[in-house]
Amino acid sequence: MCMDRFTKQKLNFPNIWSRLLLKDSWQRQFHIPIPNPKLAVWLFKFVENYILKPDISNVKIDRPIFLIGAPRSGTTMLADQIALHSNIGYIMNIQNGFDESVYAAAWIREKLNLNVGGERYLQDSSYADTTTSAEPSVLWSKWMGITEKDLEWEEHRAKNLDQKTIDDIYSTIKKVLLWWGADEKPIRFFCKYPLFTTEVRILRDLFPDAKFINIIRDGRAVANSLIKLYTLTDEQLKLANHPTVEELIPYPRVKNLPWYIKEYGAASIETTARIWADSLTQAEEYKTEKDDIYDVRYEDILANPELELKKIWNFCEMDVPDNSNKAYWEKFHKIGKLSHTNKYGDYELIEKIAGDKLKQYGYLKTKE
Repeated sequence: MCMDRFTKQKLNFPNIWSRLLLKDSWQRQFHIPIPNPKLAVWLFKFVENYILKPDISNVKIDRPIFLIGAPRSGTTMLADQIALHSNIGYIMNIQNGFDESVYAAAWIREKLNLNVGGERYLQDSSYADTTTSAEPSVLWSKWMGITEKDLEWEEHRAKNLDQKTIDDIYSTIKKVLLWWGADEKPIRFFCKYPLFTTEVRILRDLFPDAKFINIIRDGRAVANSLIKLYTLTDEQLKLANHPTVEELIPYPRVKNLPWYIKEYGAASIETTARIWADSLTQAEEYKTEKDDIYDVRYEDILANPELELKKIWNFCEMDVPDNSNKAYWEKFHKIGKLSHTNKYGDYELIEKIAGDKLKQYGYLKTKE
């Protein structure tokens, strides 16, 4: 165990190789991973293509599950719980960093027992390591041809993608599923990425049988926490000395995002309150098109996690994990238990900006 010089958190390593190879990558953790050394990239690709040769010919992508919702709405809490289902497969953090060799990355990590874990730099009581469910920023950026600098993403549809890109999307996910045992039992692909909140239509194009879980949290808390997200992300970006990213706005690309930032600034309640409201409006628009989105409130999960998770599993057409899944139930009993405290404010301003949405979702009483 050692200390992360950036966040002052204790880091856990299972062996000396993990400490030597992964310590720096953890300390420089970021939404968009620091590019791996070219030799490592070449080695992983060689192992995947010429040694492991994963056979995905019989792997099916069946009803993939996508978790959407504004960042800071409890997406990580819910994703960590869902990922522990024995019939769920997901992209791990280590795989997001090796986008062209996801199977080899998982295989090498397991064979060498490579891991490092600790609290995320976001200081939000969330533990992460190389096996934690990743937000596929590298993969999605590559497939869609977008960059972190783009505040406005033109809506993509499958018809706009070339066949090579579509094949890469499917083959990458199939390799992920194969790693989780899809050749032995049914494995459902799961992915949490708040930025997918504005990308539902192309996901529907690619996966017509997909299921979407839309987690919603009190906009007053989200608006405040988004500012914390932006501030800590900016600090970490500078500390990590990222070689390819100069600035990152970690918000969903809602239609008016460029205007909000120009008018009010990125670290402004005026901006974040509108992002929260616009994210809900966008999800509502998607829901009018197809019955494949399930809304769940973060506060309802905290109040009755067993009931709300059962509803989620029913929506996903999956069984609730039984008592033999100890990891799932250990995580379940920690829902809502935090080691940090939040200091939120500007409630009146947020209510003024997003009052209608707060009332619509039961966070603000309607005056009679």
